[in-house]
Amino acid sequence: MSVMGINLTTLRPEPCVEGYSTPGGYSSKAVHPIALAKVMNIAQMMKNEFGEKDYSLSAIGGVESGADAAEFILLGANTVQVCTGVMLHGYGLVKKLCSELQDFMKKHNFSSIEDFRGTCVNTLLVNKCGWLYKPSHPMTP
Repeated sequence: MSVMGINLTTLRPEPCVEGYSTPGGYSSKAVHPIALAKVMNIAQMMKNEFGEKDYSLSAIGGVESGADAAEFILLGANTVQVCTGVMLHGYGLVKKLCSELQDFMKKHNFSSIEDFRGTCVNTLLVNKCGWLYKPSHPMTP
C-alpha cells in the first residue's frame, strides 16, 4: 500500500475525493513507464500466441494526457483506461485527453486508431542485459 502524498494546501492526502482518501497501490505518473513495458510485453505475447487474430488489450497506468494514451496505443492497446488522473484533475481530463489524442492523430495523418495501433510492438528488443531500442520511424535531424 502507498500514499501518493499530502496536499499542503488542503492538508488532505492525495488523491482526495470529496475530502477523503485511502492508501492504494503504486499509481499515477510513477507507474507509467512500468505499465508501458507490461503492455508491450503482453501485446508481443498475444501477437506471438494468436497471430493476426483479433485480441483486445486494455491499458492503464499514469494516463493524464493524449500523449500518454497514444503511447499505449502505439504499443498495441485497443483501449486506454484512466483512474487516478480523473481523481487528481477531475472528469474534464477525459475531454482534454480525447482532444489531445485527436491532435496527435491529425499531426501524423492518422484517420483512425487502427492506423497506428501496435506500430511500436516490434521495435523494442529485449536481451539478457536489458532493453535495446530500434526506431520505429527513420530518425532525421
